[in-house]
Amino acid sequence: MPADPRGFETDRKKHEELNIVIHKDLLCDNSPFFAASLKEDWKEGQEGKVPLPDDDYDTVELYRQWLYRDKLAVRRPAQESGTDGVEFRNLVDAFIFGDKVQDGNFQDATIDALIAATNTPDLNNKTYYPASTTVDHAFKHTLEDSPLRRLLVDMYAYHGSQEWPRGQNIEFLQQLVKEMFKVRPNRFGANQTSQSANSCSYHHHEKDSACYGSG
Repeated sequence: MPADPRGFETDRKKHEELNIVIHKDLLCDNSPFFAASLKEDWKEGQEGKVPLPDDDYDTVELYRQWLYRDKLAVRRPAQESGTDGVEFRNLVDAFIFGDKVQDGNFQDATIDALIAATNTPDLNNKTYYPASTTVDHAFKHTLEDSPLRRLLVDMYAYHGSQEWPRGQNIEFLQQLVKEMFKVRPNRFGANQTSQSANSCSYHHHEKDSACYGSG
């Protein structure tokens, strides 16, 4: 994986003027969406403004910083890392925005940042993964073949526990089940359903009672 594309999160303040200024050439070179929107045939191109009423200011600002600095300003101090899931949600929102504006490099960076975030321990050497609410949000706003979906499914399949899947998204749960069928034999070692394994865990008798096959 490329180097961690994250930078530390900047102070988030309330914005009285919700305008973000980006050089047109830089914007259009990276985003087919903005390149099309800013053609002189359209009002947006004539005025040099593209309204984004459905997008969060901080997400668009994150994109601006990425264009100029090649860094995603989402990383949080170690004492806050992972504890509230804000970094994961910000990165998922960034990926969704990247999908909208058709900037594949930006989306790839958010994927790498998600992976880096799950491998960055907090002060107690504990790592975190996206919560079910974040997963549900991602699946609600992405298509079936989205690489973000695949990444989230793999994170849960390889690193999750039975307490993790609390979300309501059926597509995610279906993909998770399929993926776990593939990874479980390698993850958990010996196959407990093979004929050579001890099958008592499936029997009716108590754990400490003799099995009918022991006589």
